[in-house]
Amino acid sequence: MITDIELSRILTNIVSLVEGVGDVYPSGTFTQTVALTAVNAMADDDTDDAKVAVSRNTSGQCEIMATIGIANGHAAPIVLRAVSDMLRAYLESTEPASPPPTLDVKVSRIETEFSVV
Repeated sequence: MITDIELSRILTNIVSLVEGVGDVYPSGTFTQTVALTAVNAMADDDTDDAKVAVSRNTSGQCEIMATIGIANGHAAPIVLRAVSDMLRAYLESTEPASPPPTLDVKVSRIETEFSVV
């Protein structure tokens, strides 16, 4: 069984490969994001590539949270659905669980031709 940080890295990579995703941002609650940022700052490895939040609720159910940026020219609802579908497909194939993991995919930024970078 892989650790949650390894799962986060894998899921971050999967999300970044979905057409229409411009960027993947650190996700989770404020506390999770601060903790992950601290771990990234102190780690000697590439933990900054673990941006999708992976946590477990009190019953052990896996909870996944991803925050993305939508690339210019892509419809946010379509990209959100594609990200959700890709995450669900991966999790169902590698970590079959009952109950299934919960997924929370949010948009933080939508690029437009007028976006200031």
